[in-house]
Amino acid sequence: MATGLLLQGGGCSREFYRKRADKEVEQVLADKDRYPAWRIENFHVFPDPRARFAATGDPNHPPKPPDDPAAYDLSPNPQKPGKAGVARVDGTGYLDMIAMWDRENRERVAREDADEMGKVTAPPAGEREGAKLPPGIQSGDVQRATSLAPAVEEPKKKPPTTSDSLTDATSRTLLDITGRPTFLLTLDQAAELAMFNSREYQDRRENLYLAALPVTQERFSFTSQLFAGSQAIRESSGPEYPGGPSNRWSINNGTGLSKVFPTGGLLLLNFSNDLVFNFLNSKTFSTSSVNFSAVQPLLRGGGQAVALESLTQVERNLLYQIRTFARFRKELYVEIASSSGASISGSSFQPSGVLSSGGGGGGGLGGSTSTPGVIPGATTSISGPILPPSAGGSLALAGAIAPPPSGYLNTMLQNIQIYIDKENIAVLGVILQRYKGMLEGDIVGPLQVQSVEQQLLAGRSLLLGDQQQYLDAMDGFKLAIGVPTNLNIEMDDSVIRPLTKQFRRSRAVIEQEQDAVMEASRLIPLAKVPEVRNELRRLLQVSLLVKGTAFANNIRGRLAEWEKMTVQELRDRLDQIKKETQKLLDLQAEMMTKDVPFGAENQQRLKDLGSQTDLGNYERSLRLYESAYTDNGKPKKQDDDARQRVTRFRDVISLWQKILVEARDERWAAIRQEWPELPRCCVDGVDLIEADLSLSEKVAGKHAVENRFDLMNVRAQTVDSWRQIAVFGNSLLGVFNAGYQYGTISPSNVAQPLNLGGGRSTSQLTLNMQLPLVRVRERNNYRASLIAFQRQRRALQEAEDIAMKAVRSEIHLLRVYAESYRIQQRQLELAYLTIDSSLEALQAPAAPGPARGGDGPAALTSQLLSAQRTLPTAQNNLLTIWINYLNTRLQLYRDLEMMPLDARGVWIDEIRACDCSLQPELHPEQLSGPVITTVGFEQRSKSQRGSIEREWREVNPPKQVE
Repeated sequence: MATGLLLQGGGCSREFYRKRADKEVEQVLADKDRYPAWRIENFHVFPDPRARFAATGDPNHPPKPPDDPAAYDLSPNPQKPGKAGVARVDGTGYLDMIAMWDRENRERVAREDADEMGKVTAPPAGEREGAKLPPGIQSGDVQRATSLAPAVEEPKKKPPTTSDSLTDATSRTLLDITGRPTFLLTLDQAAELAMFNSREYQDRRENLYLAALPVTQERFSFTSQLFAGSQAIRESSGPEYPGGPSNRWSINNGTGLSKVFPTGGLLLLNFSNDLVFNFLNSKTFSTSSVNFSAVQPLLRGGGQAVALESLTQVERNLLYQIRTFARFRKELYVEIASSSGASISGSSFQPSGVLSSGGGGGGGLGGSTSTPGVIPGATTSISGPILPPSAGGSLALAGAIAPPPSGYLNTMLQNIQIYIDKENIAVLGVILQRYKGMLEGDIVGPLQVQSVEQQLLAGRSLLLGDQQQYLDAMDGFKLAIGVPTNLNIEMDDSVIRPLTKQFRRSRAVIEQEQDAVMEASRLIPLAKVPEVRNELRRLLQVSLLVKGTAFANNIRGRLAEWEKMTVQELRDRLDQIKKETQKLLDLQAEMMTKDVPFGAENQQRLKDLGSQTDLGNYERSLRLYESAYTDNGKPKKQDDDARQRVTRFRDVISLWQKILVEARDERWAAIRQEWPELPRCCVDGVDLIEADLSLSEKVAGKHAVENRFDLMNVRAQTVDSWRQIAVFGNSLLGVFNAGYQYGTISPSNVAQPLNLGGGRSTSQLTLNMQLPLVRVRERNNYRASLIAFQRQRRALQEAEDIAMKAVRSEIHLLRVYAESYRIQQRQLELAYLTIDSSLEALQAPAAPGPARGGDGPAALTSQLLSAQRTLPTAQNNLLTIWINYLNTRLQLYRDLEMMPLDARGVWIDEIRACDCSLQPELHPEQLSGPVITTVGFEQRSKSQRGSIEREWREVNPPKQVE
């Protein structure tokens, strides 16, 4: 008895069973981890110690979580906290990593900015924007890692009380977060953080673990199972009690072995011993018995198809879960990056492109009545230590709440939209101030000023809406990566920084041109007339707009050719250019009617003639201006007609700006060359964007059907459904069992427990038969299994079609985005040029005198405001196309299972470096024929298999690898 108590106390602790289960699951997963395509990576059933939900202390005796007061008050509380106490356990390791990343990222950004601006050192530490932990989050490691001073509270501003403050471009909105300290994260870091901090990912790890547990049970059910037990009875009764008097100890010991065979047979061996100590007569009695039983069903319940079905199914279910787990890692990365990660049912994210519904209800139909280890219709009762397969309870496991979709790229895009809104407001603020000055000079009326102010207020309202959407999206993104919503983070914009640099370059061209025009306009006074020629020539050579251009190097020589001409030579040269230009224009019109290309050489010649015309007209206008308002190289003393002089000066500046446009166009040509290229999309050597659409659809669709993990699961589940036909068909059979029993006992009333055998033995052969007269339930279940198989076949066909449709749709989207990207580049350039033209008309010097009437100021204002409205829209459209292209590309490679992840859970984007020039040689009939799959390959004949293999090799030629 003492030995039994010691054995149970030492081997039945929670710690023992937990570690034993972990060890067996580890062995099962190692046995299944054979395929590199869905290798089990980043798996651990207990939370990562860096995670926010990390569990500390004894996992078998965690502390009691804080209870709801009302629930505690209104219900029994049988369990006490114990030594662990009451505590809410939250990890803080992720905060240390975020703080370290923030420091590294800001140092990197500072270096990049310094390199871009031509600086050597980074900005002082006092100018760097840091982050502090939100209230309620404490971590000494974070404080040591960041060494950040507390944020300085900004002085409170008085609320605006006038219309001027409402339209002030620099005033902050109630949702402005510009000055809030934040942690800076990159996309790769956010993905790495989610790999150990995402609640959904931890659910998937646990799902994989829970799928392996039934495998350990089913495997154990087919091993030899031992049993040992003991019962001790102390009995004492008086002389008048029936059977009395008595005073004895009775100890009943039993041990046994049972085994279920793959054929459905059952073997049972029992040994029992009864030991009695009688204290009345000081006698000891010991009686033993041995029983051996074996039963083998020959019809119903017999055969490997039935006996091994439960083990087969759980083994296959584990494989499905392994592939699901491997695919979920990719889904999670896509979800973190673009908020469109899920594509199969069962995901914690909202699924899209569902391939499998996960199975519906059984319509009230139950399972097969054939259970291994439970022999149907056996008249011989076999009791003993046996654990039937599939015998166990069920657990209700709560899953993580699905966060709202809010990916890194989309949230970053919304933040950039705020930047665009603020830039738009700043520009409109400058325009408004300029219009107010023009109003004081009676150049424009109050209506034009009010129109500008209305658009400025509309821009501020748009900013408020964009800020609200960004804050909500950011909170959703925090839920996705598992950090508290009061932890302030921001996205590194390196993904779209090439585009924002293009915006700044484009804006710089406009600003530099306007600065040159403004500087030239300062030459309008009469006293500066002698300086006009030299100053305008200087601006054409040294202004910021022409810096680094070929125009700046050759304009002086080109101007000199016209300056040395006489008046007659100038006139003759312009007439000659005019005639040649008209001749080329006539030729162009004639070739257009004949649908013949004009030719690049003729186009360039026409452009050169236009440039020469601008130079000649400028020189002639400048000479007229100088001769009219200078006397012996000095300005005239009196300005007889100021209006006429200003008009002539405007003509000179207008022609001079036409020459300057050549430098601007050269700058624009250089900017066009710097547009970032969209990342390429290549599959099996085919560029899905540039190749023929039919070829792209064929190659991508074939790759998806062959390699998608969830489609593999659906294909295997079709075989599962096919196997059930035999299992349910077995239950329709009658019962025919063959059994054998052997038993022996030792002599009674003596202490000879090992004296077994001889005449005290018995053996029995049993043939148990039962006709299948009542099989209504079994018949219904069998008929339902046939329907289930046909339904699963249709589900497989639909799943393949959905997989094909998904990649085809994504290819179509990618091509649309690629073409729209090129179109939107030109749209954005035209938006900048329109603003440039509008500002040119606005900044042109006006003649002195009363304000001009008519539609002139109103038309210019409407044109300027319309152009300014177009620019933010063009910028947002271009950024949206870029982000949508990246999102769709992520989804495509996820659906193609071409998204290898490293140990951090970050996509190793090897696609950019792939060689898209290797085009597979596909015949036309292969482009239009059905996709070759391996569905039902095992059921084909040997000749059919050979034919399929040859056709497969034709479609899949060996790849050339350097």
